[in-house]
Amino acid sequence: MSFLKSSLKLVVIGVLVCFIMASVGYAQQVPVPKGVEGYKGKDWEPERHIWTLGTVDPNIKTTFRILSWEGEFEFIKWFLGIDRFFKHYYPNVKVEINWGVEWNTYWTKLPTMLAAGDAPDLIWMHDTRNQTFAAKGMLLPLDDYIKKLPPLGWPYDFYTSQVTSFQYEGKQYGIPYDFAPGGYYFNKTMFDKAGVSYPPEWSTDWTFEDMLEKAKKLTRDINGDGKTDEYGVQMPTGGWNTYWVIRSFGGDLFNQKTKKATLTNPKTVEALQFIADGRFKWKVDPVFSTTDAQRAFVSGKVAMQFSLNDEAFGIDKVIEDRFKWGVCPSPRGPAKRAQFVGGSALSIPKGAKNADIAYELIRYMLSNPEVLPMNGRVGSQLVSRKSFYPWTLNEGLYKKLPNYYYVFYELGSKDGVMPWYFPGFQEYDALWSRYMDPVFVTGKMDAKSALSKYQIEAQRILDQMKK
Repeated sequence: MSFLKSSLKLVVIGVLVCFIMASVGYAQQVPVPKGVEGYKGKDWEPERHIWTLGTVDPNIKTTFRILSWEGEFEFIKWFLGIDRFFKHYYPNVKVEINWGVEWNTYWTKLPTMLAAGDAPDLIWMHDTRNQTFAAKGMLLPLDDYIKKLPPLGWPYDFYTSQVTSFQYEGKQYGIPYDFAPGGYYFNKTMFDKAGVSYPPEWSTDWTFEDMLEKAKKLTRDINGDGKTDEYGVQMPTGGWNTYWVIRSFGGDLFNQKTKKATLTNPKTVEALQFIADGRFKWKVDPVFSTTDAQRAFVSGKVAMQFSLNDEAFGIDKVIEDRFKWGVCPSPRGPAKRAQFVGGSALSIPKGAKNADIAYELIRYMLSNPEVLPMNGRVGSQLVSRKSFYPWTLNEGLYKKLPNYYYVFYELGSKDGVMPWYFPGFQEYDALWSRYMDPVFVTGKMDAKSALSKYQIEAQRILDQMKK
């Protein structure tokens, strides 16, 4: 695929970029980090030595290849940084972007390309996969680059959890580009019509039981045909996004110190059975196909849906003014309140033809005060540089979601939890559907029985890691 796939998309994205830049007051409002030389305000183009290593001929003619799972709406936020970087520093480089690779396909496509000696220059890396790819020697350590030309604000102005997520055996294999907490989006119009009070928007004073009681009242047959038309809640059911629920109930997946799987921990079983019961016992949580599940909230079929903070921009674009909606904190569990946090990074694969340029581009996009506001506001994304968190929402979206920073940034920073993403986690996660679909998709097995079988496989993977 070419850089923008078609001239039509080039026009559309260009217009969006210009509109967003104008609407947020782009460069003029951004605080300039101390120590950055050459800042001239709106038209700033700093000297080459600030953003390049000095190891690559600025007139080089090559093709720079990027691979990403992010789709069109998500990738828009990267356009400005990529375009400006190459236009200013390497004008003769041709950029090819293969974006929108389906998630599961991405994690088979990338290893295949690397094994075939067909490495892209820049790749999107997820915290669940970093240690696996690093352990297999598929990623280039960035420590020498960082030592020579560190990202602005590194590492003190980056979220510690995200920095460490992309390390393996003391080396850095990715520069994080976001801090992605989870929370609940809820349809205020559905609540109003059902006469149900909203979840607390400015406090964590509600529990999973409170959520269940609201969900029961919100699950309704609207047209009287005996079939449910609207559901109360949609809970997470994945191998990574259920972890905060497990921790809220007092369970865990693994004991990192002893390298033991703990899937059969009674509290872990209780947490996952609660999710399953929402679907098959209380019938407040729909069993949709993957596509329908992604559209459930925006289509008005689900009143409360767990999702990440960066979904806000896309949700707003799809819903427009069809119904009122908001965000609220994740509920508290019997043990404590925990909140999903995660994130992604930009990495350089082993064998990249243009590794030096790739590092320069990563640094430019992820620490540049001229680019970060665009990254944040176009994707409603908490960028990895902490001091730029206020740039996440445009004015219109902030008016709709005045508690956004409280729900995601403040509570995520305080209550965030992450699984142990050990080098075999990708294999563990790939087996999730085999063992947990009978619990969450068909309802033919209880969580305890499924986790007893899954425990054996999980421990096998850990034992292989010890060898």
